[in-house]
Amino acid sequence: GIKEHLAYITRNGKLAGERENGECIEGSAEVRALAEEWWADGAGRRKNTRDTINLILSMPPGTDQDAVAEAARAFAQKTFGGDYDFLLAHHNRDSDPKRPENPHAHLTIKRRGRRGQSLNPRKADLQAWREGFAAELRQRGVIAEATPRRTRGVVRKGQRQAIRHMDARKATRVTKWKLTQAVLTASAGN
Repeated sequence: GIKEHLAYITRNGKLAGERENGECIEGSAEVRALAEEWWADGAGRRKNTRDTINLILSMPPGTDQDAVAEAARAFAQKTFGGDYDFLLAHHNRDSDPKRPENPHAHLTIKRRGRRGQSLNPRKADLQAWREGFAAELRQRGVIAEATPRRTRGVVRKGQRQAIRHMDARKATRVTKWKLTQAVLTASAGN
């Protein structure tokens, strides 16, 4: 999953990604090499262990794109720099005129730290990260608050990215499988 996720956030290498050490990752070959590097570092892990944590640092359409990018970069460095490797990709410049995109950045953090420690955030950590990003935005003149979803009146969880992308495709393997299962069930008389 690491390779697919890094390919997605970099638009298959078309967007540059920034690593914790400042290295720029460009092109599909460099994205693939980074994914393989991170994957190899997890040798001996259990099968169900996640290798990365994925965050989206986002603001509404119309927010200063450069300020969001700078705030995301500063937040990532202050919060994870030195301890954890990460890849930061900005998605604020590839907007579609029919669907203006909110300025946001994808931050993928390698869970295994430089000293072997594992990043395992709790709810309080997530709220602290929201507050840290909001503080970076305010330092750049962007009005931002770190409010939890329920405070904003959002009580339903968002749809998972993988599910949203599968639903967006017209003829996915999942859809074909569901159709096959429906035909088998109907023909069996169940």
